Amino acid sequence: MNQTFADTVGNITVTGGLVRIDFVSLAPRQPEDPQAPRQFEITQRVVLPMDGFLRGMAAQQDMMKKLVDAGVLTMKPNPDTATG
Repeated sequence: MNQTFADTVGNITVTGGLVRIDFVSLAPRQPEDPQAPRQFEITQRVVLPMDGFLRGMAAQQDMMKKLVDAGVLTMKPNPDTATG
């Protein structure tokens, strides 16, 4: 099994029933301008059929709920849906 590290998800696109997820990592600083903002570069792309993507999203949402319930994460209230 291959393992790949990524700093974050860069882009998600849907084309023809397939979901393409780009994983990105920080690019190395350029020696000519060490003060320039760091850029991300695509390191991997995963392509899933829509049903596989939806199952993956459900699994991630389930894990987030478990982490919130365990006190590992806290959810910020959404200002668009907050009342009061």
